[in-house]
Amino acid sequence: RGGVLETASLVLLAVHGPFLPGLGWLAGYALAWLSDAWSRRDKLVVLGVTLLLSVVWLGFASIPESGWDRVINEALLFGTAIGGLFGAVYLGWRLVARSHT
Repeated sequence: RGGVLETASLVLLAVHGPFLPGLGWLAGYALAWLSDAWSRRDKLVVLGVTLLLSVVWLGFASIPESGWDRVINEALLFGTAIGGLFGAVYLGWRLVARSHT
């Protein structure tokens, strides 16, 4: 069952983008990792999707005049924003599914 820790994790993962880009995802993911409500596999799925989205962004990004630093920063922000939304939905679904078994 989900408690305060799980709720805080899901909220940070879902709404961090506009308020705490990157750091909000990290805090939400850290709280998820501390929780016993999700399996290690569930937590690694969220991390893997976030990293995959960041790499995909790098594949589509063009190198601006400001260089690779900006591209990598944008890729991480994109990956954590979309990965955070995915993570909140996925972990929320897994939480509900586990409570019904």
